[in-house]
This record gives sequence, structure tokens and C-alpha cells, in this order.
Amino acid sequence: MSGPQVAIDLGRIERNARTIVERCALSGIKVFGVTKGTCGMPQVARAMLRGGVAGIAESRFENIRRLRDSGINAPIMLLRSPPMARVEEVVRTVDISLQSELSTIREISRIAERMGRIHDIMLMIDLGDLREGIWPNDLIPTVEQILRFKGGAHRRHRYESRLLRRHHADAG
Repeated sequence: MSGPQVAIDLGRIERNARTIVERCALSGIKVFGVTKGTCGMPQVARAMLRGGVAGIAESRFENIRRLRDSGINAPIMLLRSPPMARVEEVVRTVDISLQSELSTIREISRIAERMGRIHDIMLMIDLGDLREGIWPNDLIPTVEQILRFKGGAHRRHRYESRLLRRHHADAG
């Protein structure tokens, strides 16, 4: 008798990804396919990419390496904030990361500038579950500090600058 087995229907994953991407596109939302449930399996990532996802999201460094080593060149998002000791690896191998600590964002910016790379960040905001993120009332001061950093997420900075101007106009 053999042990448990998991069958993965790559065609179904591709079709499901395409359906989600098409529905989200109607609202201007870009979708990233999450591979952490399959340990960064490149075949699953490719199926989601064929389905139209904008990139792949993953939480483990070894899975990101597996994806890159298999030839996945699509944008990859790190679904957690990295330890400070791994920031250089993040800037080198990942395109976007979720962040909540200003010190980590500052280091990402410094390393990205040194490497001549753009690394986008997605600033996490705590919605009351006390898991991770900055408090909502700290959002504007935090973004204002991030905008002063030299390296890193230049494209994202332009977007955040527009957002800040709109917020200040609405608040005034």
C-alpha cells in the first residue's frame, strides 16, 4: 500500500487563475498567484502565470530560490517582512515585499540604491488583529518618511505621493 498522494490539476489551476484575473481586471486589480501551499512548485507557478497572474507570491526564501532556479522570471512578492540579515537577498531576488518596520524599509532602500535596483514595498496596516502592520493613524507620517529615502521603490513613491496629496487635500 502506498502513502497519501496529492494530485494537482494544472489545467484547472490555469483556468481558475484566468477566471480570477478576468474578474479582478474589471475593477483594475492585478492578481498575484500564491504558491506557498505547494512549496513554490514551479509547475503551479507556470500554470497561474499562463492564467494571467501578474506575478507569484511566496513566503519562504527556499521556495523563491526554487522558482528563480527553475526559470521563473515573473515578478515575485515576498509575503512577509524579512529578517534584517536577509534584506540583501530580498532586494536581489524579490521584486516586491510586504513591510511594516521603518528600519527594514530604510535598509531595503539603502541596499536597492547600492545595487541599482528598484524594490517595491507594500506597506502593511494593522486592521485591529494585532498581527503585523503600522497603525492606521501612523500611515501618513510613515509614508512621508519613506518618501525621503533615496533608493528602492521609485515607481511606488510616485503613486504614494499622489495618494498623500489627495489625502492632504481631502483633510484640508
